[in-house]
Amino acid sequence: MATHIWRILCHKDTMWVRWIYEYRLKDRNFWDVSIPSNASWSWRMLLSIRDVIRGHFYHRVGNDCILWKANDGNLSEFSVNIVWETIRPRRDLVAWYYMVWYPQCIPRHSFLLWLFIGERLKTQDKIKSWEIDANKPLLCPLCQLVPDSHDHLFFSCPFAKDVWILIKAHMNVPFMCDGWRDIVALISPFSKRNLSRFIIVKLLFSASVYLIWQVRNRRLFKKGSKTVYQVYRDIFSTIRLKLMSIKWKRSASVLRMKEDWKIH
Repeated sequence: MATHIWRILCHKDTMWVRWIYEYRLKDRNFWDVSIPSNASWSWRMLLSIRDVIRGHFYHRVGNDCILWKANDGNLSEFSVNIVWETIRPRRDLVAWYYMVWYPQCIPRHSFLLWLFIGERLKTQDKIKSWEIDANKPLLCPLCQLVPDSHDHLFFSCPFAKDVWILIKAHMNVPFMCDGWRDIVALISPFSKRNLSRFIIVKLLFSASVYLIWQVRNRRLFKKGSKTVYQVYRDIFSTIRLKLMSIKWKRSASVLRMKEDWKIH
């Protein structure tokens, strides 16, 4: 939308801009035009966002061009990236940011982990208010004991807990806990460190969440099932392939890691 406004202000020689000046503005100043009641959605949006970016467009008279004025007063050529950096909302990084997003992450795992930590997965405790068959009780597809939830699946469910016990053996963190909130609290403080063992811990945790959720969905929709050991092997092989693709600096810990993961 800001790009369209910039084109209007610059009088870009396009049919759309000429149409705007002829039929919408009609010799009026773009900044002063009111929003008509019968305006189209696109024109209403342009005029609405106008107030957000008012004052950021700077007309340099000397060479008759429109520049973008950032919040710090610096002038630059107009670009979508610069506009976004100026107007986007900003908040402090959450403590677990580097546990989810880091250069060596597996993107699909990180995306699901991001949803998971925000408790946005569609677990049974969240969908119980939906219209469902009252005669069909909601039970965790992995253990069939209680309705699943974030806390149950990671890792109170007997099936998921058995997977996690096998995974913890590869973490080289003897005091690793079992509840996902405690795990996040434990990993977050050192998640920014780039040592191989910390990267492996993050990869294993996100892969465990991703693949357990995947198996849960397959069982729920009756598309097959896997044993605890099969899920463990899937996690192990996925992380091993990822570790093989990373360029490591040669060190004693990296050589030991490659030996542990059978990477030649």
